[in-house]
Amino acid sequence: MLTAVDVKNTKFTKKMGGYKAEEVDAFMELAASTLNEISQENYTLKKQVDELSQRVEEYTKMEQVLKESIVVAKMTADDIKENSQKEAEIIVKEAELNAKALLDEKQQEIYKLENNYEKLKQEVEIYKTKIKTVIENQLKMMSEETF
Repeated sequence: MLTAVDVKNTKFTKKMGGYKAEEVDAFMELAASTLNEISQENYTLKKQVDELSQRVEEYTKMEQVLKESIVVAKMTADDIKENSQKEAEIIVKEAELNAKALLDEKQQEIYKLENNYEKLKQEVEIYKTKIKTVIENQLKMMSEETF
């Protein structure tokens, strides 16, 4: 690669009827200066490219981490949703079982109350019959006896 120093240090042999040495030297100085500026600019641009490449690499890594985070978040959300649905099903089943147990208990109570009611009705009838018999016997005795 040709450098500014190479251009400055280049010497040409002199010949008769050749170019003016001052013009050649001035052009060589201009070429060396321009080459030096281009070389510095090239170095600066390479440095910027390296820095930008590093940043792109960092952003690529960040993007990958974000993608993975999104996948994990989605999986977690799906797990939470699934667990919530299972929990809701369990709660509903428990509520249904509790309601059935309560209903069974109340039906047992109703059955017992109905049986007690029937027994009480029978007892009332028995007492009525006994009282009626006692009253009839008393009336009969009263009618047989004379006062």
